[in-house]
Amino acid sequence: MASNVKLSTGMRNQKLDGGIGSIFDGGKLQIYDGAQPASPNDVVGAGTLLAEITLPTPAFAAASGGSRLKAGTWEDLLANASGTPTWARLITSTDTGVSSTTEKRIDVSAGLTGGAGFDLEFTAALVINEPLTIDSFTLTEPAA
Repeated sequence: MASNVKLSTGMRNQKLDGGIGSIFDGGKLQIYDGAQPASPNDVVGAGTLLAEITLPTPAFAAASGGSRLKAGTWEDLLANASGTPTWARLITSTDTGVSSTTEKRIDVSAGLTGGAGFDLEFTAALVINEPLTIDSFTLTEPAA
C-alpha cells in the first residue's frame, strides 16, 4: 500500500527547525563536478571539489512556509578548481568524510542557471582562484 502521509506547514517547519536546526552551523557546503554519489551516506567518488564554503552560524534562518533560507554570507574567496558544478553536499563541522549512515549530510543537484531547475544554480562555471558567493539557497521539507 502506498503511503498517504501529508504534513501541515507547521509540521514541516518543526522538522526543519527541530531536525535540521543548527546542525549545519559552522559546517561546509562542498561543490563538485562529476557524478553525484547514489546516497549522502556514500563517500565522494569521482569528480573534483570545485569549492568549499564554510557556513556561518547560524547557517539557516528560521523555517517559514515549510522552507529554510540560507542565513548570512556563504562565500569562498578562492575556488579550488575550474569547472561546471553538478552537485553539492552540506556537511556538519564534525563530518569525517567516510561512508557512514551516522553522518548528517544533504546532497543537492547543481548546475548553470536556466538548466533543469537545479537545487543550487550558478550563473557561470567556477574558475580556480576566483571568488564565489552563494546568493540564495533554500531547504524545503516536502508536504507529502
